[in-house]
Amino acid sequence: MKKLFNLLETETPFYSTNNIWNEPKFSNFVLETHLNKDWGGGSKDINLIKKDVKFITSTFPLSDGYCNVLDLGCGPGLYSNIIAQLGYTVTGVDISEQSIKYAKKCASEQGITNADYICNDFFEFEESKKYNLILLNYQIFGTFSEKERNALLSKIYNHLEENGVLIFDILTLNAYEKFEEQQLWSFSKSNNIISKEKFLAFIASRKYNDNVTLQKTTYLFENGETYDFCDWNKYFSLEEIKIELKEIGFEIRSIYSDINGKDYRNEDDTLVIFSQKRRAKL
Repeated sequence: MKKLFNLLETETPFYSTNNIWNEPKFSNFVLETHLNKDWGGGSKDINLIKKDVKFITSTFPLSDGYCNVLDLGCGPGLYSNIIAQLGYTVTGVDISEQSIKYAKKCASEQGITNADYICNDFFEFEESKKYNLILLNYQIFGTFSEKERNALLSKIYNHLEENGVLIFDILTLNAYEKFEEQQLWSFSKSNNIISKEKFLAFIASRKYNDNVTLQKTTYLFENGETYDFCDWNKYFSLEEIKIELKEIGFEIRSIYSDINGKDYRNEDDTLVIFSQKRRAKL
């Protein structure tokens, strides 16, 4: 019980990097969140993904030399396989072994030979190949501390060709204002969507200074096992993200409220940035 109480404590922002995405016990659940459009927290509906891909590939066509794509946090390859079918050479990287297996399986079944999938933490991902386009979808960028974000941007910069483009999305200050603090708990019986075992889930949503939020979920299973996951999010103003990008050597090319090219408005909750590698890093 003392361990559970300790887990339920919250501290300073980004004090814990535990997340559900690479925990084997939850791997089937994580994959299902990507594939089942009725479950939140995973991927978009496939028709929306196709719409996103259409806008990306029309903006950066093969005919203009945008042939090599890196999809960081690719999940089960829903974006990557569609992009590969259009003739691009795609590398997908994700920390979830289950998701990578699914992406490879789908690529094989569809006869896709120009998509390569790698199970790895993308902070550790290294190769000599350069890319014209790098994708970082689902507000992944804001889930890291400032130090980690700078390290990630530097890694992405080094993996891009000159004038290559990074496409990523973030949450805005409007979304931060709407975020509500709360504490909840729930009881799940056997053979639930997460596990065959019974468990209690404790969920705490909390706001921090510097426009950071935490959704912390602590699971207590019937056999006494405990799991603690922290979903951090940093919310940005346009000026803040411009500064972070500029420090590494990126310049904002265009902004949208969605990856499908929807015009951005000041009241939107999400901001999609097409950012270009422009100059030698300081």
